[in-house]
Amino acid sequence: MNFKNSLKRAISAERDKLTDKEVFLSSAFKDFAESLLRGVGKIYNMPKFKINVFWGDEEGIVACVDENCEFTLNANNVYLQGLDRKHRFPALIGCLCHEVSHRLWTDFKETNRIVNQIKVGTIQSYEARALNAYLQKFPEQRGQVKGLFLRVSNIIEDGAIERTFNSTYMGYRKYLTAMRQLASAMERETMESNGSSGDTVIDFLNLLLAYAVNGFEPDNFDNIEATEALEYLKPTINASLIEQSSKKRCYYCVTIVSELINFLQEKEEEKKNQNKNDSSNNDDSSSNDNSSSSDSSDSNDPANGNDSGDEEQNSSSNQGDADDTDSNNGKGSDEANDSASDESADGSDGESGNSDASNNNLNLCDDLSGEEGDSSNANYSPLDDNSDSSGSSSSNSMQQQAPSNDVINHGDCSNELSDVENNVAQEKVEQKQEEELQKQCNTLKNDMDFSDFHRGVRSTITRITDTSKCRDFDEINKECDTILKRLIKEWVKQIHDLQIGDNLNGLYSGRRLKQAYRTDLKRFSSKKAPENIPDMSICLLIDMSGSMNGPSIEAARKSAMLIYKFCKELDIRFSCYGHQKSGTVRLSSFAEFDSIDGKDLYRIANIENYVGGCNRDGYALRYCAEKLSKEQAAEKILIIISDGAPNDGNYGFYYIKDKPSNYEMSDSGNAKLDIVEIEKNCAKQGISIITAGIGNDADEIKDLYEYGVSKKIAPQFLEITDLSKMPKRFVEILKKEIDKQR
Repeated sequence: MNFKNSLKRAISAERDKLTDKEVFLSSAFKDFAESLLRGVGKIYNMPKFKINVFWGDEEGIVACVDENCEFTLNANNVYLQGLDRKHRFPALIGCLCHEVSHRLWTDFKETNRIVNQIKVGTIQSYEARALNAYLQKFPEQRGQVKGLFLRVSNIIEDGAIERTFNSTYMGYRKYLTAMRQLASAMERETMESNGSSGDTVIDFLNLLLAYAVNGFEPDNFDNIEATEALEYLKPTINASLIEQSSKKRCYYCVTIVSELINFLQEKEEEKKNQNKNDSSNNDDSSSNDNSSSSDSSDSNDPANGNDSGDEEQNSSSNQGDADDTDSNNGKGSDEANDSASDESADGSDGESGNSDASNNNLNLCDDLSGEEGDSSNANYSPLDDNSDSSGSSSSNSMQQQAPSNDVINHGDCSNELSDVENNVAQEKVEQKQEEELQKQCNTLKNDMDFSDFHRGVRSTITRITDTSKCRDFDEINKECDTILKRLIKEWVKQIHDLQIGDNLNGLYSGRRLKQAYRTDLKRFSSKKAPENIPDMSICLLIDMSGSMNGPSIEAARKSAMLIYKFCKELDIRFSCYGHQKSGTVRLSSFAEFDSIDGKDLYRIANIENYVGGCNRDGYALRYCAEKLSKEQAAEKILIIISDGAPNDGNYGFYYIKDKPSNYEMSDSGNAKLDIVEIEKNCAKQGISIITAGIGNDADEIKDLYEYGVSKKIAPQFLEITDLSKMPKRFVEILKKEIDKQR
């Protein structure tokens, strides 16, 4: 209990010191994001995905997804830098929700197909007949039309997919809402501070973004023509936002572009007609003024006569004709040439002028003509639309106008953020604990006296850091879970009498007479009180020499995983070490008594990666015995898994069947003497030994540890070749060891 409390205090202290960068670049945040995507993918069978999170201080990508379903998030993009952690968290997750919506519901191929058709001037759609005529008449405008279509399509897609996401995943809509609140506040502030751009197309796109995606219309926007265009197109826009088919939304966007161009042409024609009317009125006014001046001159100078008046009138008439000629030729030479060329292409004689609005060549914004690339690979960004739609990046101004935390309602996201923070803090505590465990292992090894048997032997001990999932982990873990149920069931059977008590019969004396006619005088019985299951600590030592490679190490790995899961299920303290010698005795720590990261099972599953060399059992046994002796548990059990006798140079000996002693030492071999001494020392310290053999080598292990010691301290033997037969025997041995110590 004290350990758990101290762990909680350590986690709380680490949490208070966390920075935003540590939180958002942590594996805990990535795990949360991945769990969200897995939840989304359950409905739509989303393919395998990958999430990359980085901390970018400069302008650049906000969030995107590519065709390989790889998501990228910038946790410190320019739009989030003014937010604290509790507001940044839902906004960033909202960006991820936006991107996954594109991945699920945006048809990139259809968008790209229409873009390619615009390039050649013919969109294969009934809705595009008017736009096709425009593209054919004005081929130089195709680049601008293509850019306009991509901007409109991007905005409509953003609005449509977010509506679909919010209605499909009600539990996640709070994240999209937070992200959209941020984008809306920034868009509103920018539009109010900067006003209109002066270009109708650009202002229309900004208004479309505000209306279709961010859900507002700015008050008193000073570009009346752009506002009228939005009102004119609202029925089509609204229909596109509720359309479920991405392909149909693409053609709604074609319709929006076509109607927008038609609207702008009509406005342009109205302006021209108005200019002509104004020019005509000015000419009439000028003519009247000239006529009045002539009359006045004639009356004041009667000597001029009628001929003079007619001459003045002819002069005025000639001047008016010249003015009309200048007015008709007032357009630029390029425009005139284009108009003449277009009229000629239509079979017109060129005398009627551009009275039809469909003949107007609009000057769409040049920023729309830039190459957008293949839209099928487009990286959609929920916040970058703000700058893209205006044709020129406005991220600088937005960076200067850092958003306030008040613009985001983080709602009930605090619990999720708190869980992420706790996990990050716990990871840091676990990392420190792993470093401390490594120090403790080294300290114990350096302070130990390994006796004369190992004097001068060099050694290293390493806390294994590889916690990756091995290729067959799930399969073996499932097998272990099946056997674990039987193991627990057998354990419950064996300790049942300890938990409920029992009657002891056949006693020479007692308070209760059981059988008066017994000739051996054992006539009495006594009731045994229930007992608690004694505390246990189990240390598992695995031979990792080269001879274990193959089926032997596989059996050892499965047994170790099963025993680990058994101990965790029953709250038994457990540690696991492997040993081998390759010039230096190498001890590997796969599980520790005080490990808190919960990854020891993965370490054990990777044990086969460390096999090689020979084995010097006595050195490793002494270390594990010393480790167990420091435990406070009532029962201390050392389990040894090996496939044969020690074979390290002059320390080892050889097993020979059918010999009286079964062993033949090398010239100066003393391994057996070392093992006998270790067994006796363990018995004095209350440490029980269990040996586990594998296959044909099982008898060798059994004889090795039984030879040279009394039956009282000889280890129990466990066969682990067939894991399915292990539970009953293993539990019986544990029960015997408990009874022996009582």
